[in-house]
Amino acid sequence: MIPFDLTPVAANHVRCTGCSEYELLGDIPLWLSEHNAAGAVDQIDGWYRHGGGWRDHPGFDIDLERLTLNYPGDPALPAIAQAQLRDERIILFDGSWLAVIQADGSHRVARID
Repeated sequence: MIPFDLTPVAANHVRCTGCSEYELLGDIPLWLSEHNAAGAVDQIDGWYRHGGGWRDHPGFDIDLERLTLNYPGDPALPAIAQAQLRDERIILFDGSWLAVIQADGSHRVARID
């Protein structure tokens, strides 16, 4: 398990609704381990087989300064939590979207619900 840091958006949601961090993040933090040599996408894919596995959704941009996930024509989705797995940055966004960003800035996005 790797630790995720809640963004201010998510922390405010937890305060206002009383939901737990687990209710907000689900099992994803449990699926990721420093002890597994595989990257984040492969680790998530292995655990999410019941939901169809990791399926890339191309066309998204990520604004790392605003921490938003953007798709042309759609409203920006705010980040709710983020973590680091070795050289990969993992960001969970509202609406069950997840991005894995590599050190070179390339990224992969999937919906993990």
